[in-house]
Amino acid sequence: MKILVTYDMFREGFTELEERYDVTFPEGRDFTYEEVYEMIPDYDVLCSMFDFPVRQELIDHAPKLRLVANYAVGYNNIDVAYCLSKGITVANTPDQVTAPTANLALALMLDTARRVTECDRKLRTLGKAMKVGVLENLGVNIEGKTLGVIGMGRIGQALARRAVACGMTVIYHNRHRLDEATEQALGATFCPTKEELLRTADFVSLNAPYTPETRHIIGEAELCLMKPTAILVNTARGPLVDEHALVEALRAGEILGAGLDVFEFGDHPLPELLELENVVLTPHIGTQTMEVRVAMARAVSDNVIGFLEGDRPVARVLKALAILDELRAAGSSEKAAHLSRFFKTGPGEYGEGDRFLGVTVPVNRAIAKAHIETPIDEIQRLVESEWHEARLCGLLILCYRYKRRKTTDSEREEIVRFYLRNARHCDNWDLVDLTCRDILGEYLVNRDRSILYRLAGSDCLWERRIAIVSTWAFIHRDDFTDTLALAEQLLGDPHDLMRKAVGWMLREVGKRDRATLTTFLEKHAADMPRTALRYAIEHYPEEERRYFMDMKYRRNG
Repeated sequence: MKILVTYDMFREGFTELEERYDVTFPEGRDFTYEEVYEMIPDYDVLCSMFDFPVRQELIDHAPKLRLVANYAVGYNNIDVAYCLSKGITVANTPDQVTAPTANLALALMLDTARRVTECDRKLRTLGKAMKVGVLENLGVNIEGKTLGVIGMGRIGQALARRAVACGMTVIYHNRHRLDEATEQALGATFCPTKEELLRTADFVSLNAPYTPETRHIIGEAELCLMKPTAILVNTARGPLVDEHALVEALRAGEILGAGLDVFEFGDHPLPELLELENVVLTPHIGTQTMEVRVAMARAVSDNVIGFLEGDRPVARVLKALAILDELRAAGSSEKAAHLSRFFKTGPGEYGEGDRFLGVTVPVNRAIAKAHIETPIDEIQRLVESEWHEARLCGLLILCYRYKRRKTTDSEREEIVRFYLRNARHCDNWDLVDLTCRDILGEYLVNRDRSILYRLAGSDCLWERRIAIVSTWAFIHRDDFTDTLALAEQLLGDPHDLMRKAVGWMLREVGKRDRATLTTFLEKHAADMPRTALRYAIEHYPEEERRYFMDMKYRRNG
């Protein structure tokens, strides 16, 4: 087994790998792309650096290649989807960068707030001519201030913990809200909109990934929303910030300052930023410590050994990315626009802010079936996606995996636990209706069903809908008890989507046992919301429909 390492890095991190395999390293320099291209046909594993391109041309020239192990948390340098389509695994090093990057973000906050670098620079250039006094070089405290985190992944959460320890209040905005237990553990409060966070926060830290959708998430409009005393910190990716707009905001005093470890146009900031006193600049040093570099090399080594021998975990990269690429290719902008209207994504509507790729459900089902073996952590990425169809695809994968014969009971239990943990990501009615019966409903057929009553009492619309629609699995077995009991509990629900769901499940009861539904309606029709009643009696003859509607009208006077 031959392994090619493209970069000259701390060899002590590769000691175990060298002891087990034939490893080729450059000496005193990195290999060029041309050198790697010539060598790669003979190698089974490629260890790449974050700036080394692993694209289709190179992949097609590597007939033996089984693994690309990237020395980085990011993988923008790798065509992951193409690798996966060729049966090549991609791995990265996410865990080693979390703490040092969070530490640097906190350092930039402190440095900018207390003007450390600015004062250091002035002392060096002005010497004794620098003014020193009780009213000179005033900064701001971080204690008692509010930190707004945009992107609450590993690094965002690590920063939140550090900020709380410093006496800060933490708010965050994320594609999807964290679960309540995690929020409580972090001491963080969710902001439904980025705009609310920007208006509230004294410090704003960017910790989001770079995608076409996150480019310039901080631009002129966003900077105008921030407090004039606010400080912006970016340790994530440079293009998240419109650097030209930032320069103007810093010049005009629209915000107090900025701390940047990454830049929009490559390794160096705009020249205008170099001229400003109220900005601290570092050259992408988020992970630049001796300990981290060695640890990342060991992580690459562990990924390779784990992949080849199966004796340790492998930080595999994004089966979810390949699935998302398939969904993008299958979508259309015209269909996306239609779905956005159909699922009520406008301001104040139940699907506000949801985004669509324009993929039909049959196509999504086919993609889900093709990827039924997707690892659970990759399904997690899908159900947390900002894209509606990606969330649906992840949930459909769970459905197909739950239903297949070879799935064990313990695996089904884990699928159900996963589903319940992520119930709030089922954040539109189709995501609920296409999945909850086949997972939660089927699981509860011969089990205690108290969880449904807890869900029915939730403040989350989608959890309440899961509660009633899951009983569809029982109805198909002529078991109506919980459907009727939950319908009674939810009759007063104010949301139209719940009224429709309750009426729909009652209608399903009526399809199996008209007499049972009639008995229920005789007792409750007068008190049922009009929508629920109409759905419930849809299959009754006209005369009986009129009877139950008249019952309601008579009660209401």
